[in-house]
Amino acid sequence: PGFHCLWANFLFDGKTVVFMAEKDNHPPRIWLQSLSGGDPRPISPEHMLGVLPSPDGKWVLASPDSDLTQRNTMLVPTDGGAPVPIAGLLPGDYPIGWTADGRIYVGPQLKGGERSINVAILDPHTGKRSAWREIPLIPVGGVRAFGLLITPDGSSYAYGYGLRLSDLYTITSPR
Repeated sequence: PGFHCLWANFLFDGKTVVFMAEKDNHPPRIWLQSLSGGDPRPISPEHMLGVLPSPDGKWVLASPDSDLTQRNTMLVPTDGGAPVPIAGLLPGDYPIGWTADGRIYVGPQLKGGERSINVAILDPHTGKRSAWREIPLIPVGGVRAFGLLITPDGSSYAYGYGLRLSDLYTITSPR
């Protein structure tokens, strides 16, 4: 009672849920809830949003502005403590998800008209970065890709796309 859940995800142990929620009309924050019972416990300050847990369940990617871009993205420890900045995150970097070994896939945020996106792998604790792959996008006018997801083992990826078409009319003389 009192919770308004905005988004949720499971930790990789399958026994714990991490979720963003507003409680009793307070600003949103990140919470953990064990499926075996007990009360949810907050793990972030208010105004922090994110539900992308690390494979070891020790961290959640989060941002105070829900955008998860550039220097605002942080690591929120699931066992308590203050959020930690991500080492090596560059302006324009968009955290896409975690690798199986606890690093982060990063790339630019998807925009309309792009033919491909270059994705790198970043160690969020040391800042060490390595190129991973160039992912081709649909090169058709009016198509906008969004929501890139990559499996932790890097074997598969997916993204959504939308098509926006419009008509242009020419009026030669008023009546």
